[in-house]
Amino acid sequence: MISYDIVYLRPDSVAEAVAAWQQASEEGLQPAFLSGGSELLTAARENRSRPGALIDLKRIDELGAIVQTDEELRYGSSVTLSRLCQQSGFRLLSQAAGRVADRTVRNSITLGGNVCGMLPYREALLPLLVADGSASIAGPQGTRSEPLARVFNKRLRLQPGELLVSLAAPRSVGGAASFYRRRERDGRIDYPLLTLCALAADNTLRIAISGVYSYPLRSSEAESALQAAGGDPDRRAAAFVEALAEGVRSDMRAAADYRCELLRQAVAEAIRELEGSA
Repeated sequence: MISYDIVYLRPDSVAEAVAAWQQASEEGLQPAFLSGGSELLTAARENRSRPGALIDLKRIDELGAIVQTDEELRYGSSVTLSRLCQQSGFRLLSQAAGRVADRTVRNSITLGGNVCGMLPYREALLPLLVADGSASIAGPQGTRSEPLARVFNKRLRLQPGELLVSLAAPRSVGGAASFYRRRERDGRIDYPLLTLCALAADNTLRIAISGVYSYPLRSSEAESALQAAGGDPDRRAAAFVEALAEGVRSDMRAAADYRCELLRQAVAEAIRELEGSA
């Protein structure tokens, strides 16, 4: 139960949602967009966050749509992870979405909530990073489409009043050779020590990771080091890890060295599997 009064709004369109945020902000209500709500509502109940207005996006049809054309796969920000598991048309995305939490929780977690939420893992974003995906963003200045590589740096760089409308990937990635690996502290449902998504495209391996840092990462420097390194998969995987920036997480769940070793092993597995199937 939320222990304070809060304004609840349910717009019917993206334009109405943006306008509602502006109005609530002008009234000093500290508005927040509500998608799945699993993180935001829990934080409000525990007084870790105190938005004065919640703008519920679930009635907006555009945000709940999965659209597949000849050119692209587009996923509305209110699509649940459960739907992505079944209907994404992109195997790597279905795999990543299917390992977040349990089935009951995936029925409420949305793509936008996973990508824009407070937890650092944002695992559903990894397949879209390696797919060279794009983001459609709406705000007071209108709607724009941006490459993910431009608007995502540790987190999605939204301006005040902006909301994520959808994420898209080229249709060609749906059938591309891919590799997925997740490592937890134990075999039960847990946050990842490592999640790795890899895609074979344009005669290169694209790799995005989560759990190793306090944010998801796709490093062009590390990918280039992997491509330039000679030798067997283990040597090339080591080159990938060595090229990454400092700041690997070390906490009570796993030391930095252990996370790096998990990453090296997973990259070597990806090389063997994807280059072996090429």
